[in-house]
Amino acid sequence: MCANPKWLPSGRGRPWPGAALLVLALLCILGCSNASARLSISPGATIVRKATAVGGRDVLEIEAQAGQTLLLGLNNGPEYTEYSDERGRRGEVRVIAPGDSESRVLPSEERSDSECGTWINVLPKTGLYRLLVRWPSNKPYVLRITLMDSRDPRLDAGITADRISIDWSTLGAPVALTLQPFEPVVFGFVDDFRPAHLAATTSSFEFRIMALDGIKKMQSDATLWSQGITRLESALRANSGPVPPDLLPLSGYQDAGIAFWGRQERLEGRTWVGMRWLGWYTQGGVGDAADPIPLNYVFEAISRDGRYFIMMFADILFSNPPAELLRTVKVLNDPGPSAEAWEARMRALQPQVGRYLDEAGPDSFTPSIRQFDALARSIELK
Repeated sequence: MCANPKWLPSGRGRPWPGAALLVLALLCILGCSNASARLSISPGATIVRKATAVGGRDVLEIEAQAGQTLLLGLNNGPEYTEYSDERGRRGEVRVIAPGDSESRVLPSEERSDSECGTWINVLPKTGLYRLLVRWPSNKPYVLRITLMDSRDPRLDAGITADRISIDWSTLGAPVALTLQPFEPVVFGFVDDFRPAHLAATTSSFEFRIMALDGIKKMQSDATLWSQGITRLESALRANSGPVPPDLLPLSGYQDAGIAFWGRQERLEGRTWVGMRWLGWYTQGGVGDAADPIPLNYVFEAISRDGRYFIMMFADILFSNPPAELLRTVKVLNDPGPSAEAWEARMRALQPQVGRYLDEAGPDSFTPSIRQFDALARSIELK
């Protein structure tokens, strides 16, 4: 219709010279809005693209090699964590291998959380990959693109099980060390986002070791971890005394955050330096706060060569706690007027709760703190 030569301006008898230009402009708006944008990215780097998906769609291109791992985060980053638009419609990103049509979409590995805009997989071919972004909102989307070689410290633990010695006798039986894959960060959540690492776990105990560079790369935008690791390194290097655990990497673990802590102490091994404490983790409130109180033994260390982060996280029970302690913490079951007010009350109680933990007799904890300390001190890296 727009190219019809009978469309004449002002009733004149010859075609309007500007009509052709107008038609070309309209055709470009309709047909060229999804022209692909070529992006340049180096292995190990992350680039962030903020753009509007004209018509709900955008097409990007990147060069990549077979065997490299591609990680995409659509609206998943410190600058943006809206996984759906104002009407609840979710965006998505699809990956098309070189030479394939849009009907052949590369799958994402199961470890990615597509509900939160994450895509990850090893690329099968060398060449030009197309990234199809679908975002229904008129607001710009934010896409984080990360390309990693196989030896990237997020993907490579940098250490094998035969280089780790642990005396498992304190747990009663050996626990096998197994390789765990890289789990990308989903911003806005407290969860288990880690680089590839070795782990030994039971239902009540975890030991993990991972490359420190891997943590720093994957957590560079996650303030809790990046700042916590820096504080831990500084404190252990300078022997400057304990850092409050709520400022260290494991202040949040799994789906809970630390509320109270005590029994904090520096521990040293031949190949590492670390700290341990007892932590009371909560998702908000303390429930019945009954006897015994479920706590966690927490150990964080850095190898003396600065290459590895080592951690232990285990269940431990505080038996026969003072009745005054139970009465004191139950005030946190009242959410109060705001989350900020609740957190302020919790922080005000920490010195008192910490004293109860510090002054309790060694037999108040099961398993004993000495048992876990012995396990930690037995760790040797070869």
